[in-house]
Amino acid sequence: MSLASAFIVRLGQMFRDPPRDLVRLGIFGALSLLLILITWKGSASLLYSWTPPMSESELKNISQKAKEHAENPVQAPSKSTFWEVGQRSRELSRWLSNSDKIDPTSKVGRQLQDVTEITAQQLFPLPQNPPQSPGSKTPLSDLRHSFDRGSRGIVIPVGGGEQPVRFAGHLIVSQRKVLGCRLPTQIVYAGEDDLPEKDRDRIAKLDGASDVEFLDIFTVFDDGTLKLKDDGPSRLLHCLGRTLKRSSS
Repeated sequence: MSLASAFIVRLGQMFRDPPRDLVRLGIFGALSLLLILITWKGSASLLYSWTPPMSESELKNISQKAKEHAENPVQAPSKSTFWEVGQRSRELSRWLSNSDKIDPTSKVGRQLQDVTEITAQQLFPLPQNPPQSPGSKTPLSDLRHSFDRGSRGIVIPVGGGEQPVRFAGHLIVSQRKVLGCRLPTQIVYAGEDDLPEKDRDRIAKLDGASDVEFLDIFTVFDDGTLKLKDDGPSRLLHCLGRTLKRSSS
């Protein structure tokens, strides 16, 4: 079974029991945030002098739009807000792109970063209160900077029982020994109860798995916001927490 097919089957299993509206909205928001991060072109690597600075009027328009979003937050039921979340996500993506092209130490750069951070935290609750940097005022920037620029690899969500552990082991051995794939591989799980240390050790001792990394998603996100620890849809958040810039799940 290909990685894509396995992922589709996994999604089907996760959504067999529909979650409540708040969880649906949270998951959709998480996926939107993931798309924003994936489509980020890495324009910060360009020289700032190549791009004309943003005018005060442009910044004012963005600030006004952000204020409107803050005064009219997205709320459940999710079936009537998916479109609005998508529209706001697209705007946020443009603002982030503009921010990457401006000197972050300039007045406009600092103000634009503040606007994007506030808007992102209102739209996506998950990055708030990151366990690795509690109290951070820039959780979205922290999350983006956690990606290893230019890296790529495979992310495997694992946990919740014996079957996922066996599947992950089979997948890792196949990609290393059968396909000869040497891409970095991360196994992401949701807390100690999801993938106990004894199961992590079993995977690490497999032939070809000595270089596999393990990441507890709740060391990246505070689960107190949506309380997804015991829900299958939390698997979708694993792609957000990985450190690989480009990954296949």
